[in-house]
Amino acid sequence: MMDIDHAMLALKNRITALQGQLEELRRAKHIMEGLESLQLERSATAGASETVQPTQIRMAETVLQEAGHDLHVDDIIERVETRYNIEVKKNSLVATLSKYALSGKLFRKSPKHKASFGLLQWEQEPKLGATTPGIEGHRPSC
Repeated sequence: MMDIDHAMLALKNRITALQGQLEELRRAKHIMEGLESLQLERSATAGASETVQPTQIRMAETVLQEAGHDLHVDDIIERVETRYNIEVKKNSLVATLSKYALSGKLFRKSPKHKASFGLLQWEQEPKLGATTPGIEGHRPSC
């Protein structure tokens, strides 16, 4: 009879442990469902018309392209803030533009003005009527 009592007690303990695990899983499911519904609510309130904002680097590239010439960093910031309705931290933008320029990616520092930047592609694009480098007043023949 002891073996049966012992087996019943072991099963009862196992059932109690399983019930505890089941309750933990129910709580976890409830939490997860709550998080999912919260995410769905956020998605619904965000609306389909919400677009992803470009990075500040892309914003700076856009305002430089629109300007068509080098701009002082203060002018870049002003144009980015006006166009995209965001606040730009000057130190952060200067550091990022400088890093890109030093690595030869996308931007270049202006050779004429301190704290001014332009697009690297402008150095690579031939300009109509440009003079031959090193020869003043000489225009290439057609």
